[in-house]
Amino acid sequence: MKNLIKIALCLCAVLMLASCSRQSAPASGASAPSRITSVPAESPVTLRIMQAYNVVTQPYGEVELWRRYERRTNVTIDWISVTDAEATERRNLSIASGDLPDAYYRLSFSNADLLNYGMDGTFINLAPLIDEHAPHFRVMMGLDSSIPRGITQADGNIYSLPFLCDFLSANYGTKIFYNMKWLDAVNRNEPTTLDEFVETMRLFKAANPGGGARVIPLEGGDIGGIVTYFHGLFGLQNRGSAHNRVDIDPVTNRLRFFMASDEYRAQMEFLHMLYREELLNPDIFTNNLNIVGANMQNQFVGSYVSVNPMAAGQFAVDYMGGGVMTGPTGIRLANGVNPLMRASGAFTITRVNRYPELTLNWVDYFYSEDGIREFFMGWEGETYTIDENGVYNYVEYITNNPQGLMLDQAVSQFVPWPGAGQPTLQTEKFSKGGASMPQALEATVKAAPYFPREIWAAFTYTFEENDLLISLQTDLTTCINEARADFVTNGVTDASWNRYLSDLRSIGMDRFMQIMEAAHTRYIQ
Repeated sequence: MKNLIKIALCLCAVLMLASCSRQSAPASGASAPSRITSVPAESPVTLRIMQAYNVVTQPYGEVELWRRYERRTNVTIDWISVTDAEATERRNLSIASGDLPDAYYRLSFSNADLLNYGMDGTFINLAPLIDEHAPHFRVMMGLDSSIPRGITQADGNIYSLPFLCDFLSANYGTKIFYNMKWLDAVNRNEPTTLDEFVETMRLFKAANPGGGARVIPLEGGDIGGIVTYFHGLFGLQNRGSAHNRVDIDPVTNRLRFFMASDEYRAQMEFLHMLYREELLNPDIFTNNLNIVGANMQNQFVGSYVSVNPMAAGQFAVDYMGGGVMTGPTGIRLANGVNPLMRASGAFTITRVNRYPELTLNWVDYFYSEDGIREFFMGWEGETYTIDENGVYNYVEYITNNPQGLMLDQAVSQFVPWPGAGQPTLQTEKFSKGGASMPQALEATVKAAPYFPREIWAAFTYTFEENDLLISLQTDLTTCINEARADFVTNGVTDASWNRYLSDLRSIGMDRFMQIMEAAHTRYIQ
C-alpha cells in the first residue's frame, strides 16, 4: 500500500517533468507521409479509429476535445463509433472481414485477444516504438512493474497501451456504507469486527429504523459483490481483484486456488448464516441496480456494499463510508482492490496503419500531465475552475445542467472520459465521478491501510495456455457459481463441500493451476 501511495505521488511530479519535454514538432527530414512520426504532423493526416462509447455519453466525433486536438495536431480522426453493447461483435467483424481501422480505441481487448491478433499480424508490436514515440507512457512504465508486466505478452511483445488508474477510491471497488440514521437508532457505532457487524445487522432487523414495509440489513447489487467484500475478512484474494481464482497461501507462500480453501468454506458458512437469518437481502441472487435503488430510496436498507452509495439518490447523504473489519481469525484485509494497470487492451495499432509512429505519439499525449487534465477536465474557465484550495471543479453547466443532463451526459459533450477504459491515467486530482463522492473517499481512506501489500495485474498466457483456459475457466466458473448459490442458501455440509472439491478436480483445477503457476513465474521474472 505504501508503494502505491508513493507511485501516485511520484506520477504527478514525473509526468509534469515529462510533459515539459513532450515532442511537439515533426521529425526533421520527414518527407514521405510514412515518415511523419510525431504531432503536430507537418502535413494533414487522417486516421480511421474504431471507438467504443458508453451509451449515456457521446460518440467521439461529437466531443469537443477531439475537435480541438485535431486542430493542434493536424491529425483528423475518422471515428468509427460503436456502443459498448455492440463493441465486441463490431470489432470481431472488422478483423474477420479484413476491414481494419488504423487503430482500436477502448475496445477492451483481453490479453488472449492481444496475443492472438498480435501473433497473426493484425496488431503491430509497439515495444520498439515506445522509447522514442511514447515518452510519457515510457515514464509510467518505469514507475510500477505491474505496467510492463501486464502489457508484455508471453511472446515478449507489446501490442497495446493500457488504461491506468492510481485513484484509490476508483480502484477500491467493493466498499461498505452504513446508514447513519439506522446506526443512531440502534445506538451503535460503525462495526470494527465481524461479530460486531452481525450484532448490528440483527439490531437493524429487529428495530426496522426505516419504518418501511421491508427491512434489509445488508444490501448489494449481486451476490458476487457481497462475496468479494467478505473475501478479505477471511484472508482470501490477497493479491487484488484482477485474479478471482488464485492468490498466495500465507502459510506455504505458494499460489493457491483460494476457492477450494478451508477459509473459503468458512466464508460460505458465514454468508449462509446471514442469508438464513435474513440479514442479507433474500433477493440477492436476482437483484439489479434498479431494484437496489428502489430499496435504498424507500429506506429499507441499513448497509450497502458497492463502489459508492449513488443508488440511494437523495438519501445518499444518510450513508457513511465504512472501514475494514477484523475477520474471525484476526485478519483485516480490504478486498475488491484493482491494480494500477486496470485494462491492458485500451489502444492497439493495426497493420494497415501507414503512420504507426505518429499514431503512437498522438495517443501518448494523454499519458502526460497536460493531456490527463484536458482529457478529464477540459479547459480552465470553460469547463472547470480551480478554487482557492487548488481543487478542480466542473462549471455549473456540467454539475447542474439546465437541460437536466446527468453529469456523464453533460461532460461528455466536451471531454471523453466517461465509461473508463481509455488509454490514459485516471487520477484523483481530475476525477469527478461516483468514486469522488465524499462517502466513497471516506471509505477508501479508512480501508487504505489494509489494502493488499502487493496487487497483481492480470497475467498473460501463451497461445496454447489461452486455448485451454477458455474451456477450463468456463466450466470452473459454472461449478463455482452453482456451488456458491447452494452454499449460501442451503449451508455447507461435509458431503456438499467434498462433492464441490471433487467437481473442481474433475473439471481440471489441477491443470488450471499449472497454467497459473507458469504465468505467475513469467509475471514475477
